[in-house]
Amino acid sequence: MLKSPSGCRRRYGGSRGLARSVALRALSLAMLAGLASAAPEGLISVIDLTGRAAPGPWSLANANSSVAVSGVSLPAYVHQVLEEKKVIPDPLVRFNEAELAWVHNDTWTFTREFKLDAPWTGGELVLDGVDTIADVKLNGHFLGSIENEFRTHRLPVAAGTSVMRLAPQVNKLEITIKSANKEADARAAAYPHPVPSIAHVATFAGTKPFVRKAGADFGWDWGPALGPAGIFGNIYLLAAAPTAGKAPGTAKAGSYLQAALVRQLFNKDKIKLTVHAVVARPAGASSNAEPIEGTLDFSIPSLGVKVSKKLSAAEAASACKVQPGGAGGVACDVFAVVEVEKAKVELWWPAGHGAQKLYDSTVTWTPAGVPAVCDAASALDADDPVLGAASAPAATKFGCSVAKREIGFRTIELVTVSPAEGAKELAPGKPAPTGADAEGETMYIRVNGVAMFMKGANLIPFHTIRTMVTPERVNATMQGALDVHFNMLRVWGGGIYLPNDFYQMADRVGMLLWQEAMFACAHYPSDEAFLNEVRLEMREQVLRLGSHTSLAVWGGNNENEVGFVWFAESRDDPEFYRKEYVKLYFDTVGEEITKLDPETPFVDSSPANGPFYTGAKPDGTYSAPLSQQLAVKRWGDAQSPKFGDVHYYNNEDDCTAPGIVPEARMLSEFGWQSDAPWYSIKSVTPPEDWDTWAPSAQYRQRWNTNGTAIKTAQMGKVFGGLPNHSFKSAAAEQRAALYSDWIYLRQMHQSICYDFTISMMRRKMRDPARLSAGTLYWQLNDVWQGASWSSIDYELRWKPVHYALQRNYAPVQVIPFSPDSGKTVAVDVSYDESRPIPSPIQIKITVHPLEGCGKGTVVGDFTVPAGTPSGVVWSSAADALLAKRAGCSSTNCFLRVAAVEAAGTASPDRARRGPGSILGVPVGAAQFSSYFFAKFNALALPVTSLRPRDFHQIDDHTVQFTITAAGGAAIGAFWDTQPAGHFDINNAELVPCETVKVTFHSVDPVAAAEVERTLQIWTYNGALQGKQVGGMPAERAATMLESTRAMAAAEAAQGAKRGGEKAAKPAKPAKAEGEKGAKPAKPTKAEGDKAAKPAKADGKQNGGNGKDGVPRQMLRS
Repeated sequence: MLKSPSGCRRRYGGSRGLARSVALRALSLAMLAGLASAAPEGLISVIDLTGRAAPGPWSLANANSSVAVSGVSLPAYVHQVLEEKKVIPDPLVRFNEAELAWVHNDTWTFTREFKLDAPWTGGELVLDGVDTIADVKLNGHFLGSIENEFRTHRLPVAAGTSVMRLAPQVNKLEITIKSANKEADARAAAYPHPVPSIAHVATFAGTKPFVRKAGADFGWDWGPALGPAGIFGNIYLLAAAPTAGKAPGTAKAGSYLQAALVRQLFNKDKIKLTVHAVVARPAGASSNAEPIEGTLDFSIPSLGVKVSKKLSAAEAASACKVQPGGAGGVACDVFAVVEVEKAKVELWWPAGHGAQKLYDSTVTWTPAGVPAVCDAASALDADDPVLGAASAPAATKFGCSVAKREIGFRTIELVTVSPAEGAKELAPGKPAPTGADAEGETMYIRVNGVAMFMKGANLIPFHTIRTMVTPERVNATMQGALDVHFNMLRVWGGGIYLPNDFYQMADRVGMLLWQEAMFACAHYPSDEAFLNEVRLEMREQVLRLGSHTSLAVWGGNNENEVGFVWFAESRDDPEFYRKEYVKLYFDTVGEEITKLDPETPFVDSSPANGPFYTGAKPDGTYSAPLSQQLAVKRWGDAQSPKFGDVHYYNNEDDCTAPGIVPEARMLSEFGWQSDAPWYSIKSVTPPEDWDTWAPSAQYRQRWNTNGTAIKTAQMGKVFGGLPNHSFKSAAAEQRAALYSDWIYLRQMHQSICYDFTISMMRRKMRDPARLSAGTLYWQLNDVWQGASWSSIDYELRWKPVHYALQRNYAPVQVIPFSPDSGKTVAVDVSYDESRPIPSPIQIKITVHPLEGCGKGTVVGDFTVPAGTPSGVVWSSAADALLAKRAGCSSTNCFLRVAAVEAAGTASPDRARRGPGSILGVPVGAAQFSSYFFAKFNALALPVTSLRPRDFHQIDDHTVQFTITAAGGAAIGAFWDTQPAGHFDINNAELVPCETVKVTFHSVDPVAAAEVERTLQIWTYNGALQGKQVGGMPAERAATMLESTRAMAAAEAAQGAKRGGEKAAKPAKPAKAEGEKGAKPAKPTKAEGDKAAKPAKADGKQNGGNGKDGVPRQMLRS
């Protein structure tokens, strides 16, 4: 499992991290004094006011003080404090979110008192995380307003006692946070023209663009609308410390390192490193007119790299200016450049493609007047200035300041060339595309000269309340992505810029990041004040994040260009809103990104047709400037599959039907919704809510008020029909059982569609006419127990789709599919790089009956040698396959493919990828996949008897057990338990009479007896046709017994309607025969692989049009 980076827990709002020793601090300052002939000058003092200890020094009250609590520790949000103090219940339980709307509609004030034991000589109050619209007062004096949760605010605090009092007098600090939705409404009403925004069911997001706050806080179609307000960062006083024995103004004023960006540019045999440091002096320093002087040092000890840059008074005149944002003080941009020999470094690779070599580096700023000694105890941490600082009333003095950076050397290219040129790399040896297929432009990622298929998802915030995110949640989510072979995450623009520790973790594990600026699904204001605020935000975030090796692509926004067609205002006057778009995303967001981090690619929107700013190339040259890209920008349909990336949602059609899913260059968003797992829903609802059609179930559906019916109809198309009970019953226990079946089928529907789409896109990577190079599905994680597109739910359970990804995203995927709507079955081998398959793959193909024990009939057994290009390695007519086993038809047999990495000669690329199997399974194990000749409810599914047993404890978080399917194959078997966690094997076909060993990994400590007591297994056999015995908790078993008999009888009577054959008679469950190990994979229903049909004018391809003519495809994100 992943370990938290240093300080991770504190940064995410858990326990408060490590403080430096007071004794060590005193010793360090004594050393500083002893090394200088006089008292050191240029020191910076920090006084931490955050108040992390419990009980905390803060109080919280609403506008009229009818709600007031004390003993509050920060960081914290209002909802969090009120819940901890028992004022409100958990907002995520049942209907509490709606009942607690008064919380986000009120104004809240955080107040604390503190003393100072030394005179205040002037400086700043720094707040690096306030959400969002707030006024700040000190002793009744207004210090300033906060407008943006995405940047640090520095408020000047003048010298003297008129504002700041000296002990024994007490100072009073007040931070008053206004209702974000009320502020947004008021600003929208006063704005000179409409600024439309998508607002989903039960949200108040229609005016969200007017507040620089996470868009998702206003509600989205996958989460609640809490509108949370709070403080998630540090609060501290920062000052230039006076020098002992000198009058103010006669000593050198202190300065410190505020930000440090390390850029890299490859050029033949050299790597140029550019260090961009921002050094600053706080407002109110003894002499802000005095130039900042000092030395910037950068080093990579393991490579012997060291460079220094002195900032002289003369240079400071041009490098320094008054800090932006109204803080006062002075800030300077200081640059140091050094070259590293390429031959001396080991390259960093994305996860699964190679090792993640990182080199420790240090950026140090030593002000003039401070002795040249900078150890861990005497240095201000530029990334976390309160680390090691004392709390009021004491002040901690720092000499130098330091930023630590872990540098991974790599080249990242966004390749946008003609299809003919791209085909040379992605489809070598195949004919160049011609005619219409030669139109367009590629979009793929090349790392260290290797083109790669991007495998990943979109990441939303980890929690509705950011201070309630734990390192365990972040680690489990990231580990879940690694376990299924991700190499990229897209940090979505409707959320937040994540804490430093997340990006450090991505560097360490090799997770490429597509980082969007925080704009989504709306037009935005473009007045001067708003643009200035955004410019400050982007400058801070690029300087903070740009050093990270994992950062692969900057994005300007999510869906704001394609959104032009959603709103009547921009449809009626596209030219006006286009100019507004350019002001924000080209002239402000894009300009800041490409100016500060010119090596990293930038796409102005997703989806978009380009052209894009592609950053630096391995030869040391750069993309054409952003202004040139704008001059030839392809305005219009931002969803063309021939250019750029595509977002795709379809809520009506069968996802497996030919030509439905577009064969895009890159699918950077796509998805099919499912519901939260059964046990997760049970944790926040009472038994009376356990009903598919209950008000509470509809309440958690934020995509569409009729979403349950729409999605039920769609999954009926995918499955080939649904049970005739329509998931309704007069009996409460039966309604609950049917609700759990409906949830299971919804999740399996999602799994089928993701499986089909990802597999199709991987095959199309080497099609010269398509050159598809990535799938980032919507969405990886969840923020509550409700309907969403996630693969890992809020309680950290893996949904069926996440288990399917173990094969879908394996470095080498072996998958059966039909290229011609079922007439032919082929087996495809897809490698996730543009190079040939690096190892031999042994493949065995068998035809299995659905009923009865016995081995399958082998219809193919061969080895694919290393060096073979990705592609189809075997095919056969479907009828011929079924004829090879007596009694087989399209409804009572299925095809199973087992692939094993074989011994033999491998290519040099194989060693780079490490010792694990390139099939994404344990070494020596098989990757399994299945192909069915008919839709699942057209199959003659047998009665399957499921027997979980032999439960035993491995450790506090791990339980092992076995499952056997007797009598008939268990198709689409999925299991879960009340304790949250995930399994090593799930979403599988259980072949009759084979025993599977399963390992359960729990989130919290768990007993084997609890897993055994609550384990429940769902199958298509049971949920679609009522033909499952066993595999469920005792309390459900009795309820389901009568239902199973009734459903089986009803389905048998309708058998002629399914595929023209009568349903098989229920078989008597057989005893288990044998204990063979197996690792089955999920079912695949492939029905063709043709080019997507053109979009219809009415938006039918995208699921029809919603309100204001918005395609439903885009109502999702």
